[in-house]
Amino acid sequence: MRGCGRTLRWCAVLALLGACGGTEEASDAPDVPGARAGPDPVRTDREPGVVDPAFAGGTLLGLYASLPEGAVFTVCGSDRVLAVAPGGRADDLERAFLLAADGGDAPALVALVGRVVEGGPPDAPGLRLAVDSVVRVEAGADCPGVPVAPPLEETAWQLVDLPPSDAGLAGAGVWMRLDGNGRVEGFTGCRDLSARYDWRGTALSFTSIDATVGMCEAAEVHALFLDALQRTGSYRFRAGGLELLDEAGPVARFDTR
Repeated sequence: MRGCGRTLRWCAVLALLGACGGTEEASDAPDVPGARAGPDPVRTDREPGVVDPAFAGGTLLGLYASLPEGAVFTVCGSDRVLAVAPGGRADDLERAFLLAADGGDAPALVALVGRVVEGGPPDAPGLRLAVDSVVRVEAGADCPGVPVAPPLEETAWQLVDLPPSDAGLAGAGVWMRLDGNGRVEGFTGCRDLSARYDWRGTALSFTSIDATVGMCEAAEVHALFLDALQRTGSYRFRAGGLELLDEAGPVARFDTR
């Protein structure tokens, strides 16, 4: 079974979905990216807490997986798993996923414009995701800020890249560790790292960074690393490592030490 061979998480997805095959009538809503025609398509008479208005429609970010029982989409930052409704741009999304996956069956990070609608066959009714347009598909990526092993805190992170700089990191031995109490320890390539951090959801910032440096062969790496920390505004896990991000993209990449 292609979906269950990857992780326990996707086996759980299969269990949640049960029999989710079948077809549904195509939505009459116009294909206008980000727009919602008429009232919210999500019923308001459901049990409180079952439907979060944030999932009603618009641009959504999540993990897409193609399973034997049908495609599913897990909204980033939540445990909500939605079966992807046929029709609309669902076929385009599946083709983009298969192209990006290049034969693999791991979930891909997907940004799309869609709507959560009622649907499904009589024996498996529920909420489904109607895809209006595909923004991007990124294989091998995870939701920004998703707390996966290794954890952000209490892990020693070894610096492996400082984009867009091509500064050589070999032998510099730069690393850091967030101690769980707002303090950062590590080594900058020249001296012990001393700083504080603030972590809230996907947001991550560093303050009180001690930039003092004396004579050091890795002075350039030291300066670039501290500058990357000062510019950091968020983070994400990617391919088993960690990326620090500013508004333009990655400023530092780490592997576990």
